[in-house]
Amino acid sequence: NFRAAGHAPSHYHGKGNVQVGGFAPAPLPQPAADDADSVKGFVRAQVEYYFSVENLCKDIFFRTQMDPDGFVPLTLVAGFNRLRTVTTDLELIADALVASVQVELNDSRDRVRKRDSWAVWLFPNQDVVQQEKEKEQQEKEQQSKQESQQPVAAQKSE
Repeated sequence: NFRAAGHAPSHYHGKGNVQVGGFAPAPLPQPAADDADSVKGFVRAQVEYYFSVENLCKDIFFRTQMDPDGFVPLTLVAGFNRLRTVTTDLELIADALVASVQVELNDSRDRVRKRDSWAVWLFPNQDVVQQEKEKEQQEKEQQSKQESQQPVAAQKSE
């Protein structure tokens, strides 16, 4: 049973970091440690990948870390293996992200989010979901109650 290098068995499709189709994204080349611009370029590209549609579609953990405004802590991103092996300097990471057109920092530069359409990636707050369900149920009960009372009112007027 021959498989090309990097191809996952069919039972792995859609699980973890393996994409449907079986191929994980090609890792970015490591930057030269002594070249600050190279390091910043790598950091920016890696963080932009974390917030890419491709990654957000499959990285449930990352999405669960988003606050209601779509931000994740910079410390979380800095702790991911691909960045941690290059730098743990939060100031350098923040500086690298300032120039990004795909992600943005909050005012205090300690949180980062997708620049556009970040809200579509949020998981609903379970309290809000429960409140909406209760509200829908109350509306259904009220509508049902009104419908059951209408024929009685019509009968009384006849």
